[in-house]
Amino acid sequence: MFRANKVTTPVLILQNDDDDAVPWYQGIELFLSLRRNGKEAYLFDYNGEKHGLRRRHNQKDYAVRMQPVF
Repeated sequence: MFRANKVTTPVLILQNDDDDAVPWYQGIELFLSLRRNGKEAYLFDYNGEKHGLRRRHNQKDYAVRMQPVF
């Protein structure tokens, strides 16, 4: 967060609200810090998921979102 102004590449943050390894609010803090510094940042948050995507419909959603748009 303290060096968000130094970021030069787009950032994708994948977080889940039921994550037992990383507090959910840290992803939001990083995302907001990047956006406040005018950086390109994206945040995916899946409800009810732990540290990784285990539900099939969320896995499909993530896969579709990662496809390039032409």
